[in-house]
Amino acid sequence: MLDFNFATYTEICAELGLRLKRQRLAQAITQKDLAASAGVAVGTVKNMESTGLRLWNLPFAL
Repeated sequence: MLDFNFATYTEICAELGLRLKRQRLAQAITQKDLAASAGVAVGTVKNMESTGLRLWNLPFAL
């Protein structure tokens, strides 16, 4: 588990992207369905899961 107190912005974003993907898979949600629920493009979901950037919309869809 990442210690957010000592992590860089990039490390935190990457960790959040991994957590997003794990949660999506645990709930058996496709990237397409998650994107539709969050009102974003599928490419945005893919980008968030791989880089962790721009995570402000998707947590509310889960």
